[in-house]
Amino acid sequence: MNLIDNILSNGISLEPLGIDSWAENKEDTLKSIKELEKNNIFILGVDVYELMDNKIFYTTDSCSCDKMNKETDEEYFHHCIIEARRFVEEFPVLDQGEFLFSIIACTSLELQKL
Repeated sequence: MNLIDNILSNGISLEPLGIDSWAENKEDTLKSIKELEKNNIFILGVDVYELMDNKIFYTTDSCSCDKMNKETDEEYFHHCIIEARRFVEEFPVLDQGEFLFSIIACTSLELQKL
């Protein structure tokens, strides 16, 4: 298991939806963002799922972070961390059920291959 998987695998598996990833509640997602930042791992985006009656549904809500013209890798890294954190923090809370967040992340080496 790689570092990204170690950080994100504390969440709920999305394998039943055919997705090789995990989703976490808001509090745990914010902790994961902090841990990814500490380890210099890029966040490319965040997908949102809804947990209702022990079933997970994709909401089609998401955020993604595109590299701006003339933005260095370091600037892009910080820009994406800020965007992901803001997106999760500002996402509304449900009266029933719960929103879960799945982070799309990669290392700087993986980023260069994109």
